[in-house]
Amino acid sequence: MPLKLADLLTKEPPKPNWLIEGLIHKYQFVVAAGDAGVGKSFFWYTAAFGIILGQLFLAKQCAQGSVLYFDDENSLPDLTDYLIKIWWAYGCSDPELIDKRLHIEHFMLSKAGDSWPGYMSARIGELKPSLVVVDTVTTALGVQDENDNAEASRIVRSLRRCMAQGEASASLLAMKHAKDGRVRGAKAWEGMPDQVLVQSRLVGKQRADGYHNSKIESTKRRTFGLRQALKIIPVNGNMAISLKSEPLQPKRNKRT
Repeated sequence: MPLKLADLLTKEPPKPNWLIEGLIHKYQFVVAAGDAGVGKSFFWYTAAFGIILGQLFLAKQCAQGSVLYFDDENSLPDLTDYLIKIWWAYGCSDPELIDKRLHIEHFMLSKAGDSWPGYMSARIGELKPSLVVVDTVTTALGVQDENDNAEASRIVRSLRRCMAQGEASASLLAMKHAKDGRVRGAKAWEGMPDQVLVQSRLVGKQRADGYHNSKIESTKRRTFGLRQALKIIPVNGNMAISLKSEPLQPKRNKRT
């Protein structure tokens, strides 16, 4: 419909409606890419716990809601290990409550094959989640050619149609692999989302506990999103592994 600019321009500027304060806005389509082995699944599972419990993630307040997580990346032993460590980090909250709010579909999209849009739409329509995560797009959605812009564009449009079956304020996070600090593959994966987040390993000496620090930054955002790169630090509590963050200052150019 045509917009009446006289009404639009005299309104107050829109205030942010965060899903995760300062990181992900509600009703956003986000691509989250990461280097191989950087811990992107653990990162976003930890974020999912913050959302379902309405608690903090990286010291940022999460709006409470449910999460639908399509995991076509992690083996069951790895996934179990992640979930137990995160559960301990969040104080061993009531497992029944977690079970009601965190819905994990393990290798179900890849099993659905070309019918994945119908399966995803049905689950979103049934559960009405605040956040949908696809981990990872290439595996879960059977991407034929990672560099094909036309295929990537079709998938993004299908994902947006699937989201239309849920709550209007819901967000979707599509996970991809990264290369040289960018989303790997077709340019559509960077051009079509509302925000692109890239997680990469920080160069430096390996920690004694075997974990490594990383950084996450927004390489594209619209009005709302992550504005300053963050250093991500795993905190090893043996049974509990939590994540904390520190702002990363931009590098200054050396004068010649």
